[in-house]
Amino acid sequence: MSDVTWHRNRRYAPECSVGGCGEVHKSLGYCNRHYQRVKRLGSVGIADPIRKGWIRDTHGYIRVKVNGRYRMQHRLIMAEHLGRPLEPWENVHHINGIRDDNRLENLELWCIPQPQGQRVADLAAWVVATYPELVHQVR
Repeated sequence: MSDVTWHRNRRYAPECSVGGCGEVHKSLGYCNRHYQRVKRLGSVGIADPIRKGWIRDTHGYIRVKVNGRYRMQHRLIMAEHLGRPLEPWENVHHINGIRDDNRLENLELWCIPQPQGQRVADLAAWVVATYPELVHQVR
């Protein structure tokens, strides 16, 4: 009986086939959220580890409740990947433009100060090419 769950309408219903999801199966073995993701992206991606305490804002981003405050999920994922908090001038960009697709392979770290919207790797290369004497002093 591990593949069924007690649903809100007090009937047994099968669970989503994505491990760790726990939602009720709607179509093709997926809950509504994972079914929509398969239709839109072609794969379910990973099961989101955070099920409760998240909302989708009016701009399409997912916000997660952390210590009583809502934070942007894509920023949290990038900070966890880097192993440090993001700086205020750092921006996390969704490569495919889908704001709720927070898979790590869809996220890029951008730097905002000057020039605006520059990728961090491109900005570092620009600094090295433009100011080689300063870079040499820092080493």
